[in-house]
Amino acid sequence: MLLEVGVRNIEAQQLYRRGGYQACEPFPPYTATPISLFMRRQLTQR
Repeated sequence: MLLEVGVRNIEAQQLYRRGGYQACEPFPPYTATPISLFMRRQLTQR
């Protein structure tokens, strides 16, 4: 699962980290920008 969040949105970043997301490189169609943080989480099958 991939997401993009604004660097000023600290509350959302904390929520995502608690949910298992980790920072990652930008993914298409995005490019690196100083106002965005990119995160990913590995999904597993049950």
